[in-house]
Amino acid sequence: MITPVFPCTVEKGILRAGVAYYRWLQTLEGKDLETIVRKKRRQRSLPQNRYFHGPVCRIFTDTLWNDGDYDGMKRALCEKFLSSVDERTGLKRIKSTTELSTVEWELFMRQCRKFGDELGFFVPAPNEVVE
Repeated sequence: MITPVFPCTVEKGILRAGVAYYRWLQTLEGKDLETIVRKKRRQRSLPQNRYFHGPVCRIFTDTLWNDGDYDGMKRALCEKFLSSVDERTGLKRIKSTTELSTVEWELFMRQCRKFGDELGFFVPAPNEVVE
């Protein structure tokens, strides 16, 4: 089941949310629930996304694979830097780039650039890219 996300604020210790949140709560009447509250995180921007899908994946693919499989390279980089293994099941989980905050995104991009350096080629930072 996909868990919906609702924007809200806290005012004088009371959670304030929109009408959609309260309508959704009504559908859960009588059910046992668990509540998670966290500060809203800024997600990656469209320019950050274009930088990864453009220069980063293109440079890695053209340098290492030469087959134009940019999507495959994206998956390979995500698996390398965004995966973890569930200790209980042993299953690998690869985090989607859409789940990353802007801070996590920049860490991921720094890991990709460093990996390029380790393999002997240069991956420019976003401010070094000429479009």
